[in-house]
Amino acid sequence: MKSENTNNQQAQLLALELFSSDSFLSINKQILSKYGPELTVYLCNLIDKMKYFLQNDKLGDDLSFFLTQQNQTKQIGMSEYQLRKCKKKLKKMGILHTKARGIPPKEFYILNLEILVNEFLMDYPQKT
Repeated sequence: MKSENTNNQQAQLLALELFSSDSFLSINKQILSKYGPELTVYLCNLIDKMKYFLQNDKLGDDLSFFLTQQNQTKQIGMSEYQLRKCKKKLKKMGILHTKARGIPPKEFYILNLEILVNEFLMDYPQKT
């Protein structure tokens, strides 16, 4: 009986660790309604990573950060094709820029959040 309780407690601790708030991705409802689920998940994951690197003082001077496609696939469950498609859309919108740096080259991401903010501010008429 004691072994069963210990196993149950271990399972609960594991579940708490796996499903803690650090393991979640926040999805913005306004972005979701405007861009749909696939692009929103991709963009919100990039925003989440930018926030993480900013809080840990690891953003580049140009506010860039490094994130592999392999990690993105693991984090949000999208295929490489889906990631490329989302990246292409965000680049076309001016929200995302990438730079290759280093040897071998690594792709760094730069988010232009000003464009994103301005786009959403246009949806809300300002009071005079």
